Amino acid sequence: MLDTILKRKSWELSPGETKPITPKMYFGFFLKNGWTLLLSVGVPILLIVVPLCLEGHTGKEPYAAYVIILMAIYWCTECIPLPVTAFLPVILYPAFGISDTDKVTSAYFSDSIMFLFGGCVLALSFEYTNLHSRIALHVIMFVGAKLPQLMLGIMGTTAFLSMWMNNTSTTAMMVPIVDAIITELKKKMLEVHTEDAPTPTSDAVLPATEQQPHTVKAEDPSKKPDKDEKLRKINKRIHNIKTMFLLATAYSSNIGGTGVITGSGTNVIVLDLVRKDADEELASLECKKMLEISFLDWMLFNIPPMLINIILCWIYLQIHFLGIPQFLKFWEKKTEEQMEIEAMNSKFEKSVETTMKRQYQELGPIRFNELGVLVLFSIMVVLWVFKDPQFIPGWDALPFFDRTPSGKSLIKECTSTLLICFIMFVTPGRAIYYKTIGSGGLGEGVKDPLLSFDFIMRKFPWGIFILLGGGSAMALGAKESGLNKWVEEFLETNETLKTLPGPVILGIVLIFIATLTSVASNTATAAIVTPVLLGLSYVKNMHPLYMVYAASTACSYAFVLPVSTPPNAIVYSSSDLKLAEMMKPGFLINIICLVILFVTTHTTSWWIFGFGDYNGECSSMATLSEAPAGHH
Repeated sequence: MLDTILKRKSWELSPGETKPITPKMYFGFFLKNGWTLLLSVGVPILLIVVPLCLEGHTGKEPYAAYVIILMAIYWCTECIPLPVTAFLPVILYPAFGISDTDKVTSAYFSDSIMFLFGGCVLALSFEYTNLHSRIALHVIMFVGAKLPQLMLGIMGTTAFLSMWMNNTSTTAMMVPIVDAIITELKKKMLEVHTEDAPTPTSDAVLPATEQQPHTVKAEDPSKKPDKDEKLRKINKRIHNIKTMFLLATAYSSNIGGTGVITGSGTNVIVLDLVRKDADEELASLECKKMLEISFLDWMLFNIPPMLINIILCWIYLQIHFLGIPQFLKFWEKKTEEQMEIEAMNSKFEKSVETTMKRQYQELGPIRFNELGVLVLFSIMVVLWVFKDPQFIPGWDALPFFDRTPSGKSLIKECTSTLLICFIMFVTPGRAIYYKTIGSGGLGEGVKDPLLSFDFIMRKFPWGIFILLGGGSAMALGAKESGLNKWVEEFLETNETLKTLPGPVILGIVLIFIATLTSVASNTATAAIVTPVLLGLSYVKNMHPLYMVYAASTACSYAFVLPVSTPPNAIVYSSSDLKLAEMMKPGFLINIICLVILFVTTHTTSWWIFGFGDYNGECSSMATLSEAPAGHH
């Protein structure tokens, strides 16, 4: 487009009217369309002042700060793709002498990232067999077709699937189901409106001598505005219900992703960074145990706020879009409009039940591969939960599994996860292969397994793994260079932080994260913030997971803008939503979720994890960066 403008040397305003292009127009056009190029090239040049101005630091800290600030700006502005930014540690850390290439690249495939890899494969097995659609339709049929129950069913289903599946895939699957429901609602509401509309009288076919002058009142044009107003109210209600259902789907997908470790890349990068601290030699045995986050630990922290937030989100969205329910206003007499709405809802409920049953029947009887995936997935969840449940010995404590001299298990969650994935890739996916076992059926069945690797290659979100690896590598460089110690010294000497109690600091952190994730990637936010919060916990002598748990969960509470999360973008792009219709409820949902998270952190989680009983078990970690380079 710019080439065309340059060739024409003028700007056509209307036929026959032109205006010469001014330097201001050139600049405005470039600023609007070339800001990504401007940032991606200009920021690295401008940031050169960081290492140049930090006098008195003869080590590699300023260069690590340069890389981290550059990555943070790229991630927050998304001027280049997020996974591409994640390559920078491999390029810049060895070039600046911060760390060798082998050590940096090893961060891109840690056990935590492999754990998420296995979780994504298991989630894609649902999509491959269409098991996720069967679960969603079955739950919706079970809860019923009344609007409140229907929305709760959709939110519950979306949240549950988002716990195990990629939230983008979950939202993309649920949106067509919501569209089908809204289509039935619109059809039935317009049917009721048509039935209530005056029907033409038979006077028009009578002889002129028999027509009465007063019969023209049946077509009195003064009544047309009333009909138009009624139709406008119906269309507005349909739009409100559609908006409510779509936002409920996006919000429950975001909230549901916090429930288990594999629910979000944000969760996994926090797990990876915390476990790296647990592996440090300076960490005492008590600290190592404290920092070892298990699958069950994560669920115990996040399931209570997840459930509460889903319920509160369900209640708030109904009040916001439909008003206070009539049964709560029992002292008011029903108006004619409310009775019409009830009549519409009654027809709508029957129609939705029919539609959902038809869609469920189209799936046919449950197939062998669906059963196989469901059984293996159930086994996987049991292995995750009972690996080290702490209230009883876990299966990894069996005598034939070796342990480290300190008693730590050599087996992590990714081991059992990849075992189940391996079984899915080699297990025949149709019953007929087992019936023909004598004639080579199993040999043929291996070529048609429960889960096709070709499908994984096509559908797998590879970018998220590069992004997670980049976050892990970024943190590695901060430790290798001594930047962690630099940050800890600043935090330790800061007079404001010394006087602020832990809950106040946590509240500030949660607000900051919620603001940042509204406009930036939540995974990138977690990668940047988590190392700082760990260091802050060490110097403030607080339980290291007190702020990290809550902060990692808050990274997923991004409801305000379409760009905040992929689920938000999906529902925004698939409807006629206005930006204000997402921002207003999203802002209040953000506040509700943060308040509930803050409260549960200081109630249920405080009791379960003993945040208040911390006695400095990780105090040695405050001097982590003072260790010799070989200890890193």
